[in-house]
Amino acid sequence: MSNYKWSAIAKRMAAIGLLPIPCKNNKDSLVKWRDLSLHKLDQNYFDVFDTNQKVAGIAIVAGERSGGLECIDIDCKYDITGTLYDDVLNNIVGYDHELFNKLVIAKTPSGGYHLLYRTGISRRNMKLARRMTTMDELDQEVEQAKIDGRPHNNIKHHPQVLIETRGEGGYFLGWPSPGYEWVKGNYADIQNISDQESNIIIEICKAFDQLPKQVDINEASAPGVTLPVFSSGAIEQSAQKIEKPSKYVITPWEDYNNRSDVVSYLTSAGWTIVRSIPSPDDGRLVVYLKRPGTSDKDVSATYNHVPSKVYCFSSSTTLPQNVPLSPFEVYMNDAHSGNVKDAVAAILSMGYGVLKEKKTSDRAKDQLQQGVMSNIDRAIVRNMDHVRGEVLELFWVVNIIQKKDGDIRKEIVFHQYKFIKWLEGRGLRCRQSGDKYEMIMVDGIICSYMTKKQIADHVIDWMNELPSRFDFIDRMQLIENFTKGAEVYLSDIRLSMVKEFDEDMVMRDIMEESYIPFKNGVLIITRHDIKMTPYSKFHKYVWKDQIKDFKFTMPSEGEIDGFVFSQFLYNISGRDMDRYKSLMGLLGYSMVTFKDPAIPAAVILCDSKVSERSEGGTGKGILVKAMSYIRNTVYEDGKMANKKNQSEFRFSRISLSTEILHISDVEKGFDFEAMFSLLTEGLPINRKYKAEEFIPYSKSPKVVISTNYTVGGRGSSHDRRRIEFELADHYNARRTPYTDFGHHFFDSWNEDQWGIFYGVMSRCIQMYLQNGIPSFVGINLDLRKFKDETSGEFVSWFFTKFGSKDEVSEMGPRVFGKVHFSSIYNEYLQYAGLERHETRPQRFLKYMASGCSYVGLDMKEDSSRKTSYDSYERYLIITSPNKLDVSIPVDKLTGQIKITDII
Repeated sequence: MSNYKWSAIAKRMAAIGLLPIPCKNNKDSLVKWRDLSLHKLDQNYFDVFDTNQKVAGIAIVAGERSGGLECIDIDCKYDITGTLYDDVLNNIVGYDHELFNKLVIAKTPSGGYHLLYRTGISRRNMKLARRMTTMDELDQEVEQAKIDGRPHNNIKHHPQVLIETRGEGGYFLGWPSPGYEWVKGNYADIQNISDQESNIIIEICKAFDQLPKQVDINEASAPGVTLPVFSSGAIEQSAQKIEKPSKYVITPWEDYNNRSDVVSYLTSAGWTIVRSIPSPDDGRLVVYLKRPGTSDKDVSATYNHVPSKVYCFSSSTTLPQNVPLSPFEVYMNDAHSGNVKDAVAAILSMGYGVLKEKKTSDRAKDQLQQGVMSNIDRAIVRNMDHVRGEVLELFWVVNIIQKKDGDIRKEIVFHQYKFIKWLEGRGLRCRQSGDKYEMIMVDGIICSYMTKKQIADHVIDWMNELPSRFDFIDRMQLIENFTKGAEVYLSDIRLSMVKEFDEDMVMRDIMEESYIPFKNGVLIITRHDIKMTPYSKFHKYVWKDQIKDFKFTMPSEGEIDGFVFSQFLYNISGRDMDRYKSLMGLLGYSMVTFKDPAIPAAVILCDSKVSERSEGGTGKGILVKAMSYIRNTVYEDGKMANKKNQSEFRFSRISLSTEILHISDVEKGFDFEAMFSLLTEGLPINRKYKAEEFIPYSKSPKVVISTNYTVGGRGSSHDRRRIEFELADHYNARRTPYTDFGHHFFDSWNEDQWGIFYGVMSRCIQMYLQNGIPSFVGINLDLRKFKDETSGEFVSWFFTKFGSKDEVSEMGPRVFGKVHFSSIYNEYLQYAGLERHETRPQRFLKYMASGCSYVGLDMKEDSSRKTSYDSYERYLIITSPNKLDVSIPVDKLTGQIKITDII
């Protein structure tokens, strides 16, 4: 806080709609905040933050007064597992990654975390997840009470809050208070999320509550029936309530809980599966469900978040709310309105449970026991017949083990090699990247990169489509087995055993053909034709993220010529038809993915306006955005390109499916020469925790550079690696495409406009295939380069001394002769009013080379040693092209005195 005042931060917070309040060390507010609102804050209020010596931090009022701000407070100091924060985030990410991206996250001094967002739901402070104190914690509290001299005999177990909210009527301390730091985003990044999304976050957090809950269910009396007792959502046999021996060998509810498929039951009752993801705790599959009769995205219940239990959040169902429920409890409440007797009778009639045989006489104990055992045997057989279903055993086997007490244990054993071959048969392939492997899924000809999480989801989605019962097990048992062992089954070494991905099969443009994949097929563009080919007749792999979600039909030439984007291209070409056609060809070159070794050139988009300052707004960004709708584009911040400490991972987002690398808004002095190897040889990729990978030239993306300046560098090495296009000064900060056409490009287009746009871009590609690299007549490019490479004073002096480009051209070949360097150097310094240290001789020499190149003069250096001094005289020989005559030094013609320049 030494570099800024509390009040300055508070003002900035208020400016973005957050109500700040000053707090003491103990987090108590120093102001009466309950009647405060943003419109009541004045300078006197903000002065308190600096003048009151008790101010130790800044808090933010939650709720409507801060625009619907809500804070999820995850208190990790009471987290016994050590994974609470990660588990909460994993569940949010697993449910909806886009929702996670909307959250702002801060870390608290105690090691906890705040999740921040704005919501339209006005909720007061809530405790979402708690647990009871442990014995160790209780002992510590007792000891501390003794030390403090407080009563300690009545200290009992009590809840510890793990997760709570700060909403309407509450506030929370945050940055820049001591110890608070940003993990993701900051106050300015807090977003509004939907009511459904905020409910999802709340319900995910509630599921981490560990306090036991009791369910009040009226137990019906049934003679001779042992009723289940409900405790913490689990059905148990209560010895205290059994007055006579049970009539069951296996109770119906135990049998139902073991053999029924509760998720299938709920879906048959109208529930919908929203998502299934592995639990971060042990990998068990957690199923998120939506209640019948709702179309929003709210989650109404989960299965297996609490192991083997349904946990219902909604009050609009037949199920008890916020209670872990066994499969029998779900069935009892849904089908029989909570009536235990009716539910037991119903499942008994379905074949669940095993009754003891009735005594018909005073048979011997061994005969009775034998009779009971025969019933168990029959139960086992019936159980197998019921569960068996069809025989699958694709990459697993099920061992049925009968224990001495008659219980059945089913053991699922995975065959690793068969599992890998099964994945391979599903289309999984591996690609070596350095010392690591990347996994790629090939579905027909459509391929996409796969993370281990996505592979696991793929397997689980397939398992969810299996019959409910097979191989003596039910579907959920197989899923449970897989999720528990997923880390082993999907280890790197095992996955690397699948077939290698054939990169040569990937769709990539060839010299005479270019391809654009759409929803309805691949558009094939040649010099003579543009036609759509269905995927069934296309025999190359297509990256999934390259496919445009659009059914394309080629528009007419008239529609293309009259389209707003075509008019935009014409405008930025200076409304010159030749430059317009050349620009279309340049766009085509940028979008054709074939890399001709003879043309290793980057496209450079710059402005034509000659100005002393950078302006922009001419349309470069729209051009690149247009190309990104055709080709996968990765953006790199050009402002970092000249940084010596630029990240070694700068290109880590580039993959085999990347087709254009856009280096945006490079600044003055951009080192284009540093990109030579990238343009001619290929692209080295460094990714965190992976060895370096090299994408060869033929598979590397085209490079597009945009700048408000010019990209320096002269000579054939530079010239053959660049294609520069100046955008005419048609658009600027005051005149935009919106003012010309009355709408924003791309975002506001309808389906017909998108179809014509794709037609325009396809025509650009065809023009390149027909005509090759276009030639351009510069507007002010050479002059802008001259000014960017030198300075305004030098340009003015140089034109005064040697003439402008037109003047030199009009005067024809002539000899300037041998110019003494020191004389002309001092002349420039005097003209510009500069000291020697402000423009050193070597810099002046570069300025002279740039000026001569611009106006069309040749310049050479010449120097002669002087034996009487340890120095040399330095000359510049300046001539018009093809007229090099230095027989008469300029000194002799003008009578100038030679000055020895010692450098």
